[in-house]
Amino acid sequence: MTLKYHELWSSDFDPDSGSAWEEVDLTSRNVPNNCVAEILIDYDGDSEDYEASAGVRELGSSLERRYRIQPQYSADNMLTMLVNVDSDGKIEIYDNHDIAHVSTCKFKVIGYFTGATYTETHIILDTDSTPPGWKTDDLYTDHSIPKGSVIEVLMGVDDNDSHLQVGLREYGQTGRQYYLNDGSYPLGARWIRVFETTDSTDGKIDTYVEGGDGRLRCIGYWDQTVSHVVKKQELSASSPASWEDKNLNGYSVPTDSIGNFVCINKDTNDVEIGGAREDGSSWSRIKQIDIATLDTNTYVGAYSLCARILGASSTVEIYSGDTSDCTIILDGYLVGSSGIAKINGIAIDDIAKINGIDIGDAEEINGILN
Repeated sequence: MTLKYHELWSSDFDPDSGSAWEEVDLTSRNVPNNCVAEILIDYDGDSEDYEASAGVRELGSSLERRYRIQPQYSADNMLTMLVNVDSDGKIEIYDNHDIAHVSTCKFKVIGYFTGATYTETHIILDTDSTPPGWKTDDLYTDHSIPKGSVIEVLMGVDDNDSHLQVGLREYGQTGRQYYLNDGSYPLGARWIRVFETTDSTDGKIDTYVEGGDGRLRCIGYWDQTVSHVVKKQELSASSPASWEDKNLNGYSVPTDSIGNFVCINKDTNDVEIGGAREDGSSWSRIKQIDIATLDTNTYVGAYSLCARILGASSTVEIYSGDTSDCTIILDGYLVGSSGIAKINGIAIDDIAKINGIDIGDAEEINGILN
C-alpha cells in the first residue's frame, strides 16, 4: 500500500471528564480501524477564562501529548494533531475543563491516513534554545527516530503579548519561518502544524526561535515509505467567501500528493474564514480564524489541515472569507511509496547495490516488496 489521505469533517465530540485521558470510539464518525486520524481541537475560552490543556494519543499510551491552547479573542483557537486509531477504532482524548474558568474543548476528525505507519512522540525541541537563531536537535541519537524520517511538529508562541518568528528546517538547509502572535493573554499558545524531514546522514533537524516564548514540539513521525517537500507557497484567492480551484502543478507539486495547508488571518480587527479541500469535495472544511492582535500582515492567527491534490493540474480547492486578510499557505506536501522509499534515510533511487546485489534485482528487502 501507499500513503493515502481521506477527507472527513465529522461532528464535534468532547470528553466527559476533565484532566484525565478518556477513550473515544471513532467508528461512528466513518473512521476505519488501524488508520492514522487527523484531529482538529477547538478551544472557545474567552477573556474570562484560562488556557486549555488538550491533546490526543493512541489507546493505552503513556505519552502526555497535550498542549496549552490560548483563550480566544473573537474566534476559537485551534490545534491539529495526528493520532493512531487502534484495531477497534479507538483513541484517547484529553482536556482540563474540570478546572474553573476552562471551557470544554471540541474535537473533530478532519481526515485520516492509510498505507503507512505513524509513530507518536512528545519531544520538546526548544528547551536549550538561545534565541534568536537556528539550533540543531539530534532526533536519531537522542530520541531514536530513524534518519531521514518525516516528522510532525507543532510550532507556536506561548506568553503575554509576544509576536515572533518560529521556524523549522532540514538540517543545514534553507528553512521556513512563520510570524505568530500570542496576543495579550498570558495564558496558553497559538499553534500551527507542519512536517519536516530529518537529515538522512545524522538524523538531525534545525529549529528557529526568535524569542524565548517560541515553542516547538515533535509529536510524531512517519515510516520510511513517506517523503515530504517544503513549499511555503501562498495561494491567493480571487473571489471572497467561495470555494475555488487552485492548480499547483506550476509550483512543481505532483498529483495525488497530500498538501499540508496553513490558513492564516492577518486582520487585527475581524475574524476571517479559511479552509482547503480536495477538488470536487462537498465537505465544508472551513473554520473561523481568530484575529491577529498586534500587527496586520505580520502576526497572524492560524490553523492547519491536510487535503489531497488531484488531477493533471494538481488541483486543490481553497476558501478565503477575505482575499486581502485571509491567506491559504501550502506549507508542503507528503507523498508515499508502494515499497521501500528510503533505507537509513537514503532514497532507494540513490542506492545502486545492497550487499553487492543490484537494487533493481532485489524483489524484497526484509520481506518488503521493492
